[in-house]
Amino acid sequence: MIRTRVRLLAILALGTSMAGCSIDGGDDCLAVAWASKVSVELTGDTGDVTTIELLCDGSPCQDGTVERLKGLENPNEPTPVPTADVTDANVTQVDGDTWTTSFMLDVPDRATVRAIASNGEVLAERDVIFEWKRVGGSELCGGPMEAEPITLDIRP
Repeated sequence: MIRTRVRLLAILALGTSMAGCSIDGGDDCLAVAWASKVSVELTGDTGDVTTIELLCDGSPCQDGTVERLKGLENPNEPTPVPTADVTDANVTQVDGDTWTTSFMLDVPDRATVRAIASNGEVLAERDVIFEWKRVGGSELCGGPMEAEPITLDIRP
């Protein structure tokens, strides 16, 4: 009888620790990173556009990228905290007239979006205010967000 109880307790303890659950059902958030995205859709005479820039307060918008999580080697340690390295946000072309960028740790409230030609000429520029909406995660722990696409009209 004692052996059965010991086995049952061992199985219960192992199952709880492997599932990453706490017995009290607390509100712990996992230490994970996610990307929040926004796209730029070009209209008009887009043939000369080679680069899209996002400027925050006159400088390239910054993107914090997660380098590593400390504390994962011991499950009894507090929740790991990401350390960050800040880089310029990278805007990449998805297809002909659609470009996208993502932000890993924080999202800007506003930005200036510019379409640039290969010779450096600014073909179009627009100030935007982002309205971010969470598309995953939870209210308590946060999660990835998306903003409405930005339309930028290129005139000849």
